[in-house]
Amino acid sequence: DDAVSEVQAFDRVMGPDGYTCKASLSLAETSFIDASRLSWLLVVHKRFLKAGGKLVVHSIRPTVMAGLEMVHFIRVLHIADDEAAAMTLLGAES
Repeated sequence: DDAVSEVQAFDRVMGPDGYTCKASLSLAETSFIDASRLSWLLVVHKRFLKAGGKLVVHSIRPTVMAGLEMVHFIRVLHIADDEAAAMTLLGAES
């Protein structure tokens, strides 16, 4: 499964304590999101939560936002309009 191998690759990049940090993810260059990418995003989001970190997704194009809304991810993910708003969300918690 593509999503599983991509999560494993991301795990290697993040390292053992990577999910404990605060991070932002720009989707500005993403014009379409499929089921595999949605799965990846949800798994990574949950790993940040479980480890005590936080992931904020921002700069989401309308077509991608429609996909997130359709599967109700807007209720689950931390979403910001842009990078500045994401940094504010990340800085709001210590």
